[in-house]
Amino acid sequence: MVRFSILVCSLLVVGVTYRVHVVMNRPIPIDIKDQTKVRILDEIGRISNHMLEIFLYFGIPIGAPVKFLVDSVFCCLVGSVTSHNDGVKIFDKTINDIPVRVFKPEGRALRGTYPTLMYIHGGGWTWLSVNSYTAFLIQLANKTGVLIIAPEYRKAPRHHFPAPYKDCENVMYHILLGKSGLPVDHHHVMVGGDGSGGNLAAAVAQKFRKKIFMQVLINPALQLLDLRTPSYRENCDVINGMTSPKRQIQHWLLYTRISATYTSNLIKNSHVSPEVRHSKLSNYVNSMSYLPPSLNITNKKTSKKHVYDFDSIEILKVILTNTTLSPMLQTHLNGIANAYVIASQYDVLRDEGIMYAARLSESDIKVKLKYYPSTFHGFLLFSTEGPFQLEDGVRGLQELSDFIRFQLRGYTS
Repeated sequence: MVRFSILVCSLLVVGVTYRVHVVMNRPIPIDIKDQTKVRILDEIGRISNHMLEIFLYFGIPIGAPVKFLVDSVFCCLVGSVTSHNDGVKIFDKTINDIPVRVFKPEGRALRGTYPTLMYIHGGGWTWLSVNSYTAFLIQLANKTGVLIIAPEYRKAPRHHFPAPYKDCENVMYHILLGKSGLPVDHHHVMVGGDGSGGNLAAAVAQKFRKKIFMQVLINPALQLLDLRTPSYRENCDVINGMTSPKRQIQHWLLYTRISATYTSNLIKNSHVSPEVRHSKLSNYVNSMSYLPPSLNITNKKTSKKHVYDFDSIEILKVILTNTTLSPMLQTHLNGIANAYVIASQYDVLRDEGIMYAARLSESDIKVKLKYYPSTFHGFLLFSTEGPFQLEDGVRGLQELSDFIRFQLRGYTS
């Protein structure tokens, strides 16, 4: 028995040592800073990817216990509290029965009301919560003097599209109507979010158009039409724990309550009918039309080779071109709020953020595009004090905060 225990322990030590060696020597782009931290984050993300695949393959429900575990791990990575929250009052309430968390910078309102940002957290419409974003939003409120309202919207897979969007729309409607019960400056209401939260924020901005002062889209997921953009193809095997075509597609399927068995078809981009493929909508996601050559971000172009899977086409045809689901496919962009758009080089969603920014600019909307050539999807969340604080995350948060303060000069202190 003793020998068996020694053997097991020895094998475990060897296994762990080997895995550490693999993780610390896995190639990642040389221009990414804080490489040791990023390698560890990438490995944690890869483990999460494998767990998601197991759940989907065996049909295991993604329920509250699993989500709580993911949320808890994420809080440990980004830090659930911060020492720099002096003067920011944090409290929970409901707006029209939807839970929200409020971040109120005390004593910073110059006219008794605050410019207000409704921030929609990311997580593939499925994971994370306002709690896991608390440290980040405390810093954002502190640095900008803005009142932040973060809705705890319903999530997939239990609540699929359009339920998460409807919750966010509902909260924004009551904010604009003056029924939030909060000191909101209704002339300076903003909406923002990252990843899937950026998707919801863009859809909300389109819904309320001229009533919103500004939108902040951080690494946003904006379309389901072309899943073979240059950034999807370039990031097939680059820090896959942070971003990958397969994971993004799995989240789209969870959000739309479509079986994960269609994953491979969407990876091949075979879910789009010939009619849609040759419509004007395809031009909205055409890199040759809307990826500025001056950015020098890729040598790849939008693929002209297409395959068709008519089962996938049939099941997706009703929602594929829905502009609430895919805000990037909106034809009429006039009157939409000015935008601050963040795009990262190592992100499958990179191109859609840049192309949407170009289309907004083409529609005479003021756009500030911040392209970060050495960052990855979700980097901004690692700006908080914690074990995985990243240099680029700190810089990105500061630049975002500076931009918001500049736009609101004279309305915050």
